[in-house]
Amino acid sequence: MAKGKILRSLLAFGLTGALSLSMLAASVSAATQTGYGYIDKYVSSSCRLQDYKDLVNTISDGLYSHSDSIDISSFKIPRGEAQTTLSGIYFAVLATRPELFYVDRELSWYRDSNYITDLCPQYNMTKTESQSALTEFYNEADHYLALASGKLSRCGDDFSRAVTIHDEIVLDAAYDNVNYENNNHTFMIDKTGVCENYSRVYAYLLAQLGMYSEIVSSDDMNHEWVLAKIDGKYYHVDTTWDDPLVDRPGRVSHTFFLLSSNKIGQSIDGKEAHTGYSTVHSATSTKYDSAAYHSFRSKLCKIDPDDTYVYAISSSGIVKYDYSANTSTTLKAITDKWYASGSSGSYYTGLYSGLAQNNGLLYYNTPDAIYSYDVATGATSLVYSNSYTNKIYGLYIRDSKLYGVFASNPNVTGTVRQIKTLPAETGPFVEVTSVSLSTSSMTLEVGQTATVTATVAPSDATDKTITWSSSNTDVATVSNGTITDGSVGRAVIKAKSSNDKSASVIVTVKEPVVEVTSVSISNYSLSLEVG
Repeated sequence: MAKGKILRSLLAFGLTGALSLSMLAASVSAATQTGYGYIDKYVSSSCRLQDYKDLVNTISDGLYSHSDSIDISSFKIPRGEAQTTLSGIYFAVLATRPELFYVDRELSWYRDSNYITDLCPQYNMTKTESQSALTEFYNEADHYLALASGKLSRCGDDFSRAVTIHDEIVLDAAYDNVNYENNNHTFMIDKTGVCENYSRVYAYLLAQLGMYSEIVSSDDMNHEWVLAKIDGKYYHVDTTWDDPLVDRPGRVSHTFFLLSSNKIGQSIDGKEAHTGYSTVHSATSTKYDSAAYHSFRSKLCKIDPDDTYVYAISSSGIVKYDYSANTSTTLKAITDKWYASGSSGSYYTGLYSGLAQNNGLLYYNTPDAIYSYDVATGATSLVYSNSYTNKIYGLYIRDSKLYGVFASNPNVTGTVRQIKTLPAETGPFVEVTSVSLSTSSMTLEVGQTATVTATVAPSDATDKTITWSSSNTDVATVSNGTITDGSVGRAVIKAKSSNDKSASVIVTVKEPVVEVTSVSISNYSLSLEVG
């Protein structure tokens, strides 16, 4: 096809501008490409991304393939809309596909006398470099996803999955309003970025969990955040503003986690109202607007996936919080004060403790020690006694390693030190709910063998051990699903889990059928006399 004139535009991408510092005091498979519709974006006052699904998929496929030219002639976009509709859609594609961090913000296109015919993307990495960076991105995403889904997860609902990802992003990341070279890859790997990176990586991880969200941006605020869909309703989540500034490892805020549009449109804790944005989805539910967890400054820890309880640090100590009923109970009072400059007469107000969970035990700190707490028995054990001059104001656990955060006062970033390695996290025990077999009946002839496959549900069950048995071993025996027959008759082969869930296959054994292979007669010809 003959090409028309090529034009180039530097799009106004990303809300990477600095925020006011006074306003700032995220069953699953491995991470992969974002499917259409899991992340939404309002393009303009008259254009929504889902109105252009086929175009979005065409552009996305081309960018995933690192194509130098993407044919969009069939969509007949008027040449005069390149700087408006087309640039807005292209911007939204990158916003809702956070893993396309290797696509440059400069876009070129071809046009004929009437329409835009081809997009010519620019890339900031070669195809080989982008594939290597994507592998790093996906691998780190899998770390977060393992905490919210799969064997390590103690999350059983939308709330616990959303708050787990939110807390881990806030605990790991630090807001960077100096280096504007950040992208979603550097945010995931180096843990520094701006609001665009916080929101888009959070939305990406939710999408990998099968959860829907929308990127929300405000030109008035020069800011970006997320609407997350929890139990069928959308709520505002601002992971950037929930990350303390200056950064305080081990501490996480929940002030802006799951708010209605009415609530986030108000000034909260002295921070300005969120204004100047348009959304595809409404956030009218006020279910969590007054939830007690907004005052919690530690990670919310889940132990039993089936419960609606999480554990957190409140102003009084360790609390058990029911996010369904919005009620909390103090389990362990913590009264240790952080005394200023070693003084016993003056101290910082507030409780400066982190909280983390490993194999069902909670870990918390005082200024001078780290303890474990067993929620089942109420037992407390000393894990570490502080040997440094500075005090401990927080802690966290990553890959079964316990880290403490040490500082001269609780208002600075502090120094992270590894305290010890804990027993490897095994996750909660997941019971087998059913066993199924690849067939329910079969017929064998004497001398034959066959194999039956057993499948356990759920796929992340802790103990998938299957015990095989035969009701009549003279007829058929079984070993690890391989059935060997013996004599004519019928037997029931059973596959049973360790908690007595089972499935059976009926095996009928019959004599082998001997096929005729040829027919012969004794003479080729003969003569007979009459009679």
